[in-house]
Amino acid sequence: MSKENAPYLAGITYATIFGFSFMVTKNALDHIQTFHFLGLRFALAALLMTLLILLKVVKVDYKGKSLKPILLLSLLQPISYFIGEIYGVKHITSSQAGMMIALIPIVVTVFSMIFLKEFINIKQGICVFISVAGVFLMALMQSEANATETNMIGYLFILIAVFAGGGFSVTSRKLSLNYKPFELTYIMMIVGAIAFNILGLIQFSVSNSIFDYLTPLTDVNVIQALLYLSLLSSIVAFGLMNYTLSKIPAARASLFANLVTVISIVAGVVFRNEPFFWYHFLAGIMILSGVIGVNRFAKKAIVEVES
Repeated sequence: MSKENAPYLAGITYATIFGFSFMVTKNALDHIQTFHFLGLRFALAALLMTLLILLKVVKVDYKGKSLKPILLLSLLQPISYFIGEIYGVKHITSSQAGMMIALIPIVVTVFSMIFLKEFINIKQGICVFISVAGVFLMALMQSEANATETNMIGYLFILIAVFAGGGFSVTSRKLSLNYKPFELTYIMMIVGAIAFNILGLIQFSVSNSIFDYLTPLTDVNVIQALLYLSLLSSIVAFGLMNYTLSKIPAARASLFANLVTVISIVAGVVFRNEPFFWYHFLAGIMILSGVIGVNRFAKKAIVEVES
């Protein structure tokens, strides 16, 4: 495999992992509270990454580097993004959440032009429009089918995740000049573990004894979700995402979020028996066409990030 194709293979891989994560999260929330689950998830991810560092499987070097930019990055992802995602998934189906997440590319495209001076050509712009139009088609048809107050709250939280995800993509692209993907991901997991466990302990102690905080670890459903989301989503997928963002422009890399949409729909339909209608199929084709087109019509030269 050539170096030119490596970022795209990484993008497809992390999109697949994230696509199934909505379903896994939805399953876990049937057995555990939101922040409690997020706290355990990121704590496990941080512990696993620390183990990799101690065993010298990977290396991190923060000498002479300020951690402040990564801490600010962590406010976008995982903090803001996962608060939006997990409460969104709680109120709408996993496939609906995946549909909305595909709006991230349009946010990234605007942010990239403003902050990174990364511009797309006309053909790519048309492809972005087609892809995002597919998302709007699904959201519109879905809202007409079952528009409820609960759904609207779910959509609002997912929109928070969308804007946080867009800001993260642009910021991570900028920071990739000075930090390795694993270095970014490691700090993100530690910040997530600290923040969400504090919130989780507060949420849990309202109706439970604080000494029972680890009791959910005896539930096989929770354990399976934690392993998938901590090992694959938090470590592997985030690492691959940061790698992809370090190699190709943020606007182009963000189109992989649309693959997440298609995969999340398939996962929801197959494993959670969520409904699948004709407009899901049509919109899925539009989304995939946009993803392929943006990369097909990309300029050979990669736009450099301004320092």
